[in-house]
Amino acid sequence: MTLIWGTVAVKVAAERVAAVDAVIRENSNLSRALQEHTSRTVNAVDQVLLDVKLAYERNGRAPDPQALLRISVIAARSSTW
Repeated sequence: MTLIWGTVAVKVAAERVAAVDAVIRENSNLSRALQEHTSRTVNAVDQVLLDVKLAYERNGRAPDPQALLRISVIAARSSTW
């Protein structure tokens, strides 16, 4: 009887280690995806701010938000393809 419970305990311990390893891998992947998404978002915001700065320097006033959005979307699409 002790042998059976010993075998069960070893199996349960091995399954626990496997489950913990799987969760660690999944969290690592999610962390990497969040890092990449955050980096792209910050780069996009930086580009928009540079566009606003350039438009302000050229025209002496803030650009039209709708025009700026169109320009930024076009630039974002061209840089990801």
